[in-house]
Amino acid sequence: MNSKGYKRFTDRLRYFREDNEVAEIIVANKELLKGEASIFANITDVNHPILSKRQNNANSRKLVVQHLRKTIYVAFVKDMYEEVTEYIRYILKEAAINGADPNRLVGEHNVNMKANEILSKSNKREIISTIMEQIFQQLENERSTITLISKIKNKLGLNIPQASIDNDSVKF
Repeated sequence: MNSKGYKRFTDRLRYFREDNEVAEIIVANKELLKGEASIFANITDVNHPILSKRQNNANSRKLVVQHLRKTIYVAFVKDMYEEVTEYIRYILKEAAINGADPNRLVGEHNVNMKANEILSKSNKREIISTIMEQIFQQLENERSTITLISKIKNKLGLNIPQASIDNDSVKF
């Protein structure tokens, strides 16, 4: 059975992939979108003041849709990173809450919490969440996604070959 966090993660990845597919369709069909008097059909000076000034030719359409595709790809990478890190946070918290070895999870990291911060938490889950969030922030401070994933793999005792982590041709 898949967790709520996993379902949320995979749903969001599917939406991102869908956005990329839409961008590809727009690029492939850009000439079907051309207008008679403007770069694209239904362009008006009022609603599309910048596009309405573009030249109405194939090269202009190509430049516009390729820029859109590139923008979507950049957003895809940024959003993917955010979703992956959010999912890793979720996994760490759930592992700690569900009895994973605390020595392995904490490892070499130090966590500082003031007594009033601990006492202000309403339950053990909130305390664990705060601790794991601090640990994750320390891991993320290394600024290497490969190192982050490798360390998470080790903290959770996952049997993932390092070659799979290092492979930059993973398909989503």
